[in-house]
Amino acid sequence: MDFHGGAQSDNPAPYRTENVQRGVAKDNPLGRLFHDAATKHRGQLHPYTGN
Repeated sequence: MDFHGGAQSDNPAPYRTENVQRGVAKDNPLGRLFHDAATKHRGQLHPYTGN
């Protein structure tokens, strides 16, 4: 989602995506782990944007 402009809940109108919420909350304690696993699988598409 971040690669394509963020989740709907992150942006004011006009929304950039049709997702109502982020796939992984910015404050999810496992967010970095999920990002690193996805990066390992697909390569880095976008820098980590969590807290």
